[in-house]
Amino acid sequence: MHHFPGLQSPLSQEVVFDTSTYGGNASLVSVLEVHKSSKPAWHRDLNHTGLLELLDQDTFTFEGSIKVFFVSGVRAENEVKLDKAILESLVSKAGMSEKFRRDISNTEYWAKLHIGTSIVPGAAWPPSVTFHYGFWAWGDDTSHSFVECQTNLNDTRYFCINFPKDCVKSVVQATSQNAELSNKIFYVDSLVLSHVVSTYLEAISGKRSMLKSIEKERAFKQFMLPSKTEELHSLCMDWHSIHSDLMDLAEQLHALRELYDILFRERNALEKQQQGIMGCDHTLRMLQSQCNSYGRWTKNYLDRTNIRINLLQHIASHIDSDNSTKIARQSQQESKSMLVLSVVTTFFLPGTFIATILSTAFFNVNDGILEVAGKWWILLAAAIPLTIVVAFFLVWIHHFNKNGNGGKQKSMV
Repeated sequence: MHHFPGLQSPLSQEVVFDTSTYGGNASLVSVLEVHKSSKPAWHRDLNHTGLLELLDQDTFTFEGSIKVFFVSGVRAENEVKLDKAILESLVSKAGMSEKFRRDISNTEYWAKLHIGTSIVPGAAWPPSVTFHYGFWAWGDDTSHSFVECQTNLNDTRYFCINFPKDCVKSVVQATSQNAELSNKIFYVDSLVLSHVVSTYLEAISGKRSMLKSIEKERAFKQFMLPSKTEELHSLCMDWHSIHSDLMDLAEQLHALRELYDILFRERNALEKQQQGIMGCDHTLRMLQSQCNSYGRWTKNYLDRTNIRINLLQHIASHIDSDNSTKIARQSQQESKSMLVLSVVTTFFLPGTFIATILSTAFFNVNDGILEVAGKWWILLAAAIPLTIVVAFFLVWIHHFNKNGNGGKQKSMV
């Protein structure tokens, strides 16, 4: 049950309605009727036929009443489907505006619906007011929700589209148990937006715990860095989303407060108290202040998350630098080994060359006498041309590689 400063009722009714079946596998409508002089009524999970039967009873004929229509949506892949027949009947028989129905039907990917207001001009008091807005309660299984309110400050109707189940429970229980307060303008909105703000506070608390657990870790092994960095990037995205949603919510609360001021700027405090409209503006101001405070928190946590990401990137760079240094030292050691091998090979190369020539059939040693074959020149005739061919081939490969790399560099420029 919600309690707001200035909104406590001495005549609270201990009524508990079952909202557990809201939001099932079908798009249905549940209706809450509250009047300060009678018991509240809860008509849950009505299909189109049941809604028509309820609307034909015409129970909404007395002053000081509030009627709230909760239309549940059905998740289908990446979209939420509503019963079009129910929406059309709410327009034709319950008074929901055609513009609101059209807006929520045409909102691409169910983006947020910006707040809109309409005040019927005239000198009569109280005026007729219509306003609508959209919101997103934070959670794993939530989607965009939409609200339209029509009120003349005596009789009020709310059309709540695709509300989270917890929000429905909160609104139904608080409204049904505070009949004296329910018809105050913005009372239901205070309940709704208070629940929404609480979901963001819960999200901030959970994300903050994740961030603090990562900040407490002082030693990171190399194989942990990619997963931790990815986790922090995901956390950054959540901070951005939460901060953006809170700022949008603060703007909506500011717009509702401006509407409140427009309606009652000419009414003095006594008249406001007699009309039973005190307290709501203070509640909206409190919720707006909370949104701004939570927004500053998320900005701080976002900065801390980015600092942690930079630290992990610095650690990763330091590890890569150490690995590069080790590789360079290893390469240097291998180069020294190759140099020693080359020196040793070069040292024995002349002897090996002479031994190889003398081991051919053109040279023979008998009894200590070196005998040379008569056609020894064949060795030179074959070796010299072959050496020249190999030398030209190596020169050609070097020239080809040099021109090829030069051409690539020019094309890149």
